[in-house]
Amino acid sequence: MTRSQTQTPLRRALLLAAALPFAQPVLAQDAAPITLDPVFISGGLSPIAPDAYGRAYSVVSGDDLREQGISSVKQALTGLPGVSVTETGGSFATLRMRGAPANHALILIDGVEAQGGGGDYVLSGLATDDIARIEVLRGPQSVFFGSRASAGVVNIVTLRGAEQERGGALSATRGNGWSLSGRAHVRGERGGLALSYATRHDKGYDASGKGGERDGIRRRALSLNGDWQATEDLEIGFSQSLAREIYGYDNSDWMASDEAGYMVDTPDLTSRRDERAGQLYASLSTLDGRLTHRLSYERSRYAQEFPGDFPYEMLGITRALKYRASLSLDGAPVDQAGQMVNAMADWTRWNESNSYVPVQEKSTRSVALEYRGFFDSGLDVQAGLRRDENKGFRDFTSWTIGLSQDLGRGLRLHGSAGAGMANPTFTELFGYPGFSIGNLDLSSEINRSLDLGIEARLADARIDVTLFREKLTDLIGAGSCGGQTCYVNYAGDSVRKGVEIAGDWQIRDHIALRGSYSYIDAKLPDGGRVTYVPRHELTLGGAWQAGRVTLGGDLRHVAGMVAPQGWSGGDPAAELPDFTTVGIWGDYRLSDDIKLTGRIDNLFDADAKQAWGYGWQGRRAQIGLSASW
Repeated sequence: MTRSQTQTPLRRALLLAAALPFAQPVLAQDAAPITLDPVFISGGLSPIAPDAYGRAYSVVSGDDLREQGISSVKQALTGLPGVSVTETGGSFATLRMRGAPANHALILIDGVEAQGGGGDYVLSGLATDDIARIEVLRGPQSVFFGSRASAGVVNIVTLRGAEQERGGALSATRGNGWSLSGRAHVRGERGGLALSYATRHDKGYDASGKGGERDGIRRRALSLNGDWQATEDLEIGFSQSLAREIYGYDNSDWMASDEAGYMVDTPDLTSRRDERAGQLYASLSTLDGRLTHRLSYERSRYAQEFPGDFPYEMLGITRALKYRASLSLDGAPVDQAGQMVNAMADWTRWNESNSYVPVQEKSTRSVALEYRGFFDSGLDVQAGLRRDENKGFRDFTSWTIGLSQDLGRGLRLHGSAGAGMANPTFTELFGYPGFSIGNLDLSSEINRSLDLGIEARLADARIDVTLFREKLTDLIGAGSCGGQTCYVNYAGDSVRKGVEIAGDWQIRDHIALRGSYSYIDAKLPDGGRVTYVPRHELTLGGAWQAGRVTLGGDLRHVAGMVAPQGWSGGDPAAELPDFTTVGIWGDYRLSDDIKLTGRIDNLFDADAKQAWGYGWQGRRAQIGLSASW
């Protein structure tokens, strides 16, 4: 055979990428296009304009996700700069930012913690049906969002009632299962309501990689939000989301002697997750808009059940009472002020219990101040300070400063520095009977960060390059104590450094290219590499549109990721094979309100191994129909 007849998936993918400027259709970014100019992002104690924000961020549009047939938040976040999403089976995915531990990245839904209690939120089943946008804020965010945000924040903003009196949407997809979703909203002179419902049955794939039973996901989700303008100066609102998910999984055998025996195909093994998150808030404007107040109560609840011969249940609840005030310093209303101060006070309590451990509790009382200055010279300043008084472990003061300088001629310099913290988890503090021993003397983990970037906008193109260095002190790690796991603060620092690049180019009215690249060098205090963090991750993409047809595709290349080998005698950090996946998508507008969509992921059925011993998702196709009014 000739070389052209024996192209590997990687070679075919790279050739396809090289042909981007000349081919139709062209490629689209793996996760979704970055929206260049959102009005505001949740980057402080109150929203901030993106061109005044000194930290690195990405914003993903919900409309772009639905256009491309991207149905899960997990897939939407995959490939964004500085973000690592790892699947261990289709029903479990974790997120890391800039190489930090998973519990250092906070996931919010409309500003409310998605995960009740102290655990990490599992992304696998969360759908994109009612999402307006996803904001990804990189670097320490503890000043604004507390201890769970020491490495960054993902804020998922849902759709709310639009300006028109009433409207809605319906959609259905088919492919390796099916999904249905619908939403409706109504708005009057003084307020609005929005309701959405989605159900999904994803057949999944065999997590053991042995060609056995598929480990799928069945999920139902309901959300309701509303707002009411009680007076000219007082707004009252609420949001509530509910979800139930049943998923299949396989057992692992840590006594196995090799990878082949590590994962065991286990038919009919399922677990159930129940999620609730909501808030009630009131916003008041005083002094002709120069002083605003916001009081909110938030509650998240997460319950999980493992039935079977050895049933197990767990429950986590987070409650928070928060007060925010914004004061204009230059006499203008807060939303137009060039100089302003934000103040915050909140109280947060986390509870967690399970079948073997009684209710455990952590709580924090916090106060914070934030200054913002927007100057005629093009300099924007954001600085914040927060004090957390923690019950049961060390108090902490976090800080942040961000600078954005318009240099003219389409250039913007941005940089930030700060320190955030992550409190020990319930398991690390209290242990788990028969398996691990807790340590009430643990110190919080402290993340110190410095980044510097430049954004260039030239005609219809934009590129942003950010260099970062972060240092994690008092990293909590696991050891062995008499046959059980125990937890200690490691001596030394875990250093992570790298570069994040993102770019867009609107070549013509109907052709757009996008791409991103991350390089992350993440080391443990002993010099070993951090697991589940690719050293190199590249995405390329774009879209071609003609009349009612839009076509596109995406390419993702991952290299230099290490993962632990969990079987007996396995390597704690062995490098996984590099992989490249390619997807294609398209949509056809049957009318102004009705659209047909299609998508194929992992077009060349690449071996995209993300964890030792686990299977991976092969080629997958779906088709969908949506209508809006």
